[in-house]
Amino acid sequence: MATHYRTKALILGKREFREADRFFTFFTEDYGKVEALAKGERKIESKLRGGLELFYFSEISFIQGRYWKTLVDASLVENFDNIRQELPKLKTASLIGREVSALIKGQEQDQDLWKLLKDTFEHLNESSRIFLVYQYFFWRFVSHLGYRTQLYNCVDCKEELTPSQLYFSASQGGLICRNCKEGLNQKVTPGTVKIIRSLLGQDWQEVKRLKVNDHHQKLNELSNFYFSYLKSL
Repeated sequence: MATHYRTKALILGKREFREADRFFTFFTEDYGKVEALAKGERKIESKLRGGLELFYFSEISFIQGRYWKTLVDASLVENFDNIRQELPKLKTASLIGREVSALIKGQEQDQDLWKLLKDTFEHLNESSRIFLVYQYFFWRFVSHLGYRTQLYNCVDCKEELTPSQLYFSASQGGLICRNCKEGLNQKVTPGTVKIIRSLLGQDWQEVKRLKVNDHHQKLNELSNFYFSYLKSL
């Protein structure tokens, strides 16, 4: 008899398979990132459909087959309805799902990342600070994966950074002072650095008070730049 595995899960992605099936990508409370096949899920009468939709928080059961995991049950816990009703929130949730899928390679329980993802989707569903929710997630996510950015000392000369011309080195994982910037063109403003320090050092109740309008473009450029580098590793 096949062993059934049951766990809570956030649904981060899906893709069609064969005529009526779909593969779903989950991040689960007990098993980390999991991909499982939902047989017949695209049929209207499928019993799985009620608990399987992008960015649902559901309780799922699956069995391990010879080639892949197969879903046998999915029950909705929270549908995060506001995310699907507001296009900017939906786009942000999709971006988070793609980043998790790209940077998490194997299946392994990770309670800290589970909490970060669940908290992020709750904030995204409830808050109007969509861009800030994403930045809060991104910098904590990459930090948790071991790519915590050095924000206080130059990663080259190790000198303490002062508010001046600063540069970001993705390969070295942090900021470079203007004396060591040879070959770098990714500038970072002192204001942007201050915000990232807050994103990493404060909880959401403090972070949501940040004013980031003047730094929106630079933050967006930097997070996109860093993700592209990490995805290429």
